[in-house]
Amino acid sequence: ERSAGTEFGRLHNLTADTTYAEFCEKVPPRPHDYFAPLIARMAAGEPDVLIPGKCQLFVETAGTTNFSPKLLPVPEPMLAHFRHGLRDALYLYSARVGHAGVFLGRHLHVGASTALTEQSGHQRTGLDGILQLCLTPWAEANLYAPPAAIAQLPSGPAKIAAIRQAMLPQDVTLLGGNPAALSGLALAVSQSSPSVPPTIQPLTSFWPNLECCAFTGAALGLHAEPLRAALGATVNFHEIYAAAEGIIAAQDERSPAGLSLLTASGLFFEFIPAQRFNDNRLPAASATCLSLAQVEIDRDYELLVTTPAGLYRYATGDLVRFLSLDPPRLQWAGRTQGQLNTFGERVTEQEI
Repeated sequence: ERSAGTEFGRLHNLTADTTYAEFCEKVPPRPHDYFAPLIARMAAGEPDVLIPGKCQLFVETAGTTNFSPKLLPVPEPMLAHFRHGLRDALYLYSARVGHAGVFLGRHLHVGASTALTEQSGHQRTGLDGILQLCLTPWAEANLYAPPAAIAQLPSGPAKIAAIRQAMLPQDVTLLGGNPAALSGLALAVSQSSPSVPPTIQPLTSFWPNLECCAFTGAALGLHAEPLRAALGATVNFHEIYAAAEGIIAAQDERSPAGLSLLTASGLFFEFIPAQRFNDNRLPAASATCLSLAQVEIDRDYELLVTTPAGLYRYATGDLVRFLSLDPPRLQWAGRTQGQLNTFGERVTEQEI
């Protein structure tokens, strides 16, 4: 219904009555390269391209999928998605531990700068900035940390030192960020004791109510053991699969093996079997696309999303693998451009 009055909607004859089968016939899967010139027109102020009206806010990706940053629109419905996705991810955490204590203290996010930059009539920021902008006023006032002036600093030792100074007196119940950034903060805080020589203390010595370490952006990998020691034995890890395209999945059990696919926060998911995926023939792959009801466990799929940001059957560049179907749980399996194909056998990063 929202698409009908846009250029994309008119081009593909999309209406509120379009069925899923018709949608599959009319809209082929496409990579970011197709959307890039349309998004550039939106950033220049042109209305009704991929979404109704103008878009004033854009997110710039970290460039980990194709090794160069991408620009994606973030209209208000997309901010609502991020808000709902984060909410559901935290609710899943509370459900699996059996209480809501994590909401009684500060949620300290450690990441890149949340600052907005002005670019010829629009604003842009990174994913960390979007995750801060999507919060409700209550959540920003009562949960989010660090203070805005510190959150807007660029990543680095100065920011870590400022976070440590501002947050040590606070009651922190959750730490959030990518594993590398969390490890840096944990080391800085745990060495803040005035004792000589300095002793390494777990973060629960400074924040007794710290119970959750929510990480995203990468698997724990080599950070797992030192981060566990730095956090304290009672802190729970909680994995969230988040990207500039949206909040995809979150851990819903104590075992981190599979993440629950978040199907009720505004994203529509489709999947192309990895063995049939070809970057150069993506628009012709519509016949191979599968809905969530058609996927199988232990097979790799290219993840497609249709989002409130006007991305339709958008190829994320991520490979995912389902570990269960009821409920649907998956794990990130690598990137389509992070595979070896020297001998005609695709080998993923995870397999390497």
